[in-house]
Amino acid sequence: MNRTICVFSDESGVFDRNRDDFFVFGGLVLDAGKREPSDVANLFSDMEAKMRMKPEYSNVNELKATSLSFQDRRRMFSILKPFHKFGVIITLDNVLDRIFTSRKSKQRYQDFAYKIGLKNALKELIRIGMLNVDDSLRFSIVVDQHQTATDGRYELEEGLLMELKEGTYNMRFDKYFEPLFRNTESLKVVLADSKDNVLIRAADIIANRVYFEANNNSVRNLENMNMTITSLP
Repeated sequence: MNRTICVFSDESGVFDRNRDDFFVFGGLVLDAGKREPSDVANLFSDMEAKMRMKPEYSNVNELKATSLSFQDRRRMFSILKPFHKFGVIITLDNVLDRIFTSRKSKQRYQDFAYKIGLKNALKELIRIGMLNVDDSLRFSIVVDQHQTATDGRYELEEGLLMELKEGTYNMRFDKYFEPLFRNTESLKVVLADSKDNVLIRAADIIANRVYFEANNNSVRNLENMNMTITSLP
């Protein structure tokens, strides 16, 4: 079957163990053939319109998690429950010291974590029958422009394509990991500004929720939320 899978993601936290305990990715995995991207966009836009009727948000340019009350963040998250979500929780104290020595090494580790988290989410969709390993897939991966540097977009794109279509080889363990979807037709990573993309703002709400639960040692609260959580390292 020919399918187009759209992924929208954002991050929460700072990738610096001196400033944060956790660094988190959060996002949505949506089937364009089922009109899920437009359905989520409409639901989220309607909720934002209702929020803007509140006096406390009248002068807020962008309704992101940091500008919303705890209760309103929960309301925003609740409308996303029917759609498949994913989260990646990186415990910074457990990351190797050498990863923090340069911007490049930090970005590479974040890319690695993102790939594993998304792959696990797609595996879950296979397990529950929403995707099939023989599907011919086109992937549109939209990330917040602050998440990935412009020059790093191509590396992330290349890494994801290899992970999903070609498989990967780990020299340290002399092990080959089979690709998830050999019939992947295309994969494109796009940088987007949350001000202009309602689904990136939805991903911001998801990332913030995962970050909150991680910091409160309550990740179990995300069970039965239609979400795949990956904890690293």
